[in-house]
Amino acid sequence: MKIKSRISEISLLEPQAVSDKILLLLKKQNYIIENRTNSAIAFKDDNWEMRSKGTGFRKVDKGLFEIFPSNEGTLIKYTYYISFLPELVITTIIVIISIFQSYLILFIALIFLIQLLIRINTLKDASTEMIKRLAS
Repeated sequence: MKIKSRISEISLLEPQAVSDKILLLLKKQNYIIENRTNSAIAFKDDNWEMRSKGTGFRKVDKGLFEIFPSNEGTLIKYTYYISFLPELVITTIIVIISIFQSYLILFIALIFLIQLLIRINTLKDASTEMIKRLAS
């Protein structure tokens, strides 16, 4: 279960230069390149990589860069996916426990849902910043 988001930006760079910048950025952030063509780069995150919570908070689970020449320059379309399965599983377990114990435990579930909303917002900002850097 993933949330899909898409943003795009126009770059004055040539498509090959944009593609090279994308590959360099993805390698720098330790993403795994799944597929690469002349007009698209698909990647995913290594979910088993040891890292701090802050670093993981700013990484998408999966993504796709599409590069198209246009009249204004090079169009970069960035589609990224955010998995909410861990939050869903934990929240479900907490709800089940609260049925048998106390409804006050539901406040713990609220913390995980707030964390998910913060992560979605953080990734939106980070992705917008990233595509603007790639376009410049």
